[in-house]
Amino acid sequence: MKKKIIFSIAFIVALFGCKKENPVEQHDEQFIQIDYSYNFKDELNTFEGFLQKDLVMDGTTKVSFWLSTQEQNSILEAVNEAHFFALPDTIYSQKDVTIAPNPSPDGLRIKYEGQEKTVTWFYPLEPGSESTLLLNNLTSKIREVINSSSTYQKLPPARGGYQ
Repeated sequence: MKKKIIFSIAFIVALFGCKKENPVEQHDEQFIQIDYSYNFKDELNTFEGFLQKDLVMDGTTKVSFWLSTQEQNSILEAVNEAHFFALPDTIYSQKDVTIAPNPSPDGLRIKYEGQEKTVTWFYPLEPGSESTLLLNNLTSKIREVINSSSTYQKLPPARGGYQ
């Protein structure tokens, strides 16, 4: 009888006393991987599964972040419309025009179905060029997906700004 009680207590302690140190995070398969650096220190990186937000005066904050299948499909549609894999590797700034502070360079790396490409660009972009229009439409879609996510909306607001 004593052995049963000791065994029962040991079993209960083992069952409830052990906690998972790193529970496996469940997320949709990332069939399109994106690393998008923008607006000084903001970054979406689904290669490594994080989103970093620039809080300006308060540094940065980094959280675990994955795209849903629906979000990936939406971005993939924009990737195809932008002919992303055919864009130049570097898109240079408009000549004889400067902005300060300049967040350049921004970059977008996408991997999908064995294709991988990185496009880097410098501000201000040439207005009206086809590359600028296509890139703006694509990056606007990605930021729309990021900004509408509940994960992003829970992050603290940026304090201050760049001058």
